[in-house]
Amino acid sequence: MFTRLHDTNNATIFTVLVLLMALVAAMVIRTLGITSEFVAAALYMFTPAEVALIMLLMVTRDGFSSEG
Repeated sequence: MFTRLHDTNNATIFTVLVLLMALVAAMVIRTLGITSEFVAAALYMFTPAEVALIMLLMVTRDGFSSEG
């Protein structure tokens, strides 16, 4: 999508996506009534890793090489 973003733009996009996904995780935890603290904490802790993958593969496409 965006091949030429500055570092501050990348950081801003990453931060916003992490916060949005944490909000979605909180709503999922509340909606499903998850009472296990381990599952809830794991759901929260995986959001930055998921956003990093989204950033690498979809937003900035830095995870793909041009050689194929």
